Amino acid sequence: MSKMLYLSDLNLKFEKGVNCKKGTDGEHFFIPSGAVFPMGIKLDKCSKVKKEEFSNISLDKVLKDGDILFNTGGVGTLGRVAYYSRNEYKSDNVCDSFVLIIRNHDSRVSSKYLFYWLQTSVIKGYIGRFTVGSTGITSIHVSDILKFPILLPSISEQKNVESALEKSNSLCQKRRASLRLIDEFLRSAFLEMFGDPFHNPKKFDKLPIGDIGDIITGNTPPRQKKEYYGDFIEWIKSDNINTPQFTLTKAKEYLSKEGAKVGRICPPGSVLVTCIAGSPDCIGNVAIADRKVAFNQQINAFVPSREISFKFFFSQVMFFKKLIQQTSTNGMKGLVSKSKFSDVKIIVPPIEVQNKFDAIFDIVATLRGKADQSLIEIDNYSNSLAQRAFRGMK
Repeated sequence: MSKMLYLSDLNLKFEKGVNCKKGTDGEHFFIPSGAVFPMGIKLDKCSKVKKEEFSNISLDKVLKDGDILFNTGGVGTLGRVAYYSRNEYKSDNVCDSFVLIIRNHDSRVSSKYLFYWLQTSVIKGYIGRFTVGSTGITSIHVSDILKFPILLPSISEQKNVESALEKSNSLCQKRRASLRLIDEFLRSAFLEMFGDPFHNPKKFDKLPIGDIGDIITGNTPPRQKKEYYGDFIEWIKSDNINTPQFTLTKAKEYLSKEGAKVGRICPPGSVLVTCIAGSPDCIGNVAIADRKVAFNQQINAFVPSREISFKFFFSQVMFFKKLIQQTSTNGMKGLVSKSKFSDVKIIVPPIEVQNKFDAIFDIVATLRGKADQSLIEIDNYSNSLAQRAFRGMK
């Protein structure tokens, strides 16, 4: 028989992450909330901590095998979790202060089971109930996390759930690995044909973005005029760009016909770039508009002229975000003004060379679309499996 307890009933230790000096080199990883994902910690989003700085950190803050990382704050990361497996690293590591370390000392619960339980719809509901703060930056208190319920079957049943979910997650990881290989192939093709845009070894023309197409900055129709919002045209936000997909994801909010008249709209074949974001890392995120859409003021849409292909432009910005990021203002948030965006210089090879790249891009996009759909199906199966597993406990 399963018992319904609360996290406060379990022997768990909670440790907040650290604030320390970090950089691009060092012996230890510094894991920010933006690197915490259920499928694993994204090391490309992590910083490094030098040995001498690390020696000043309390041992309780150093991550241990089986720790669960739970995002208690940050921009768009609240509630995301990761399972920390020490054998994946060659060093001791730490996480930032937006990440809560949940360390299990209770023999009644498996750490991996607790990790999966924290991803259920039950917990997502509690997270929504206890979230505090503004729309941009939200948080949750440890005292409220302790109020989370947990359905606790026997250890053997917990292990059965773990085993089933591990298998489906393994399939997801393999599919994501294939997507990375597809993207790497396209990047390699780009570099082989054009070289690194920063150094421009093939001496192609370098032109400001504003000279090779039109730039449209989005806007937000006045919220007090409810008649501006409806179901006529998608209203894209940066969340629809901050994805691995090549094209925009479907918007959650739409403008009405009246709203479209005062909104900013771009045609299919435009490339949308995030130029205002809560995190500098999101600056330069890019996606192709495969349909007519409206979009908000965080985004600049580039409508290319005949001398540049939108597929080539998209690929150049996607693979070399620093082209855009290097013009961003410093600070916790990032901002690239329309004029700064317009002045960014990119390589513009002859259009016939771009067209050859476009042919490769089309093949890759087709392969990627099929892999994306397969991943969605596996994810849906995994979520369904989890729901059935937890719901089936009595």
